[in-house]
Amino acid sequence: MTTDSTRWLEKLSALEQENALLQSRLETCKTSFALLQAEVMGYQHLDEQACKQARDRLLEITAIAANTLLTAENFDDAINSVLGMIGEGLETDRVTVIEIFKPLSALLSQWQVLYEWTSPGTPAQMSNPDWIRGTFEGIEDLYDQFFEGQPVHRSTEIMTEPFQSVQAQLGVKELYAIPISVNGHLWGVVGVDDCRVTK
Repeated sequence: MTTDSTRWLEKLSALEQENALLQSRLETCKTSFALLQAEVMGYQHLDEQACKQARDRLLEITAIAANTLLTAENFDDAINSVLGMIGEGLETDRVTVIEIFKPLSALLSQWQVLYEWTSPGTPAQMSNPDWIRGTFEGIEDLYDQFFEGQPVHRSTEIMTEPFQSVQAQLGVKELYAIPISVNGHLWGVVGVDDCRVTK
């Protein structure tokens, strides 16, 4: 191969890698937007003025989050910043990015926390190895909803074991989860936990 051909191949490879990174960031932006849209829907019970203010605040957070994801050089730092923006904007206690996968030898799909933001005084899920990974045992219905692309809003009081016990240790009162799809396949969820009061 000529030197020019080698350089073109290297440039092409670099552009393909950058495109893949941008596609990944775009998917994350879409997920953040879906999460914020779901939260806006939760404000429907508020009067019209309060709902408009909440919607405007969430849309502003979405714009800032998208800009952060698309312009940050370190993707992990960008994700952590965006989770903080979402958590503070929603006035919640924990925001996580959770991967869903199925090992070849397992009967049930499993989940693992990859990123997390917590409010002051909220236990960090990633601080305990027993809390960052699990199966969908007892919560198969949640997996089915995620698989169908549907968000979940659930009080932990009605959860089944062993998931309920882990959520109790984390202080979770209510959880929200928005599925993340990549190329049409369920990849994981963005989770939002309220640990103080149920709404």
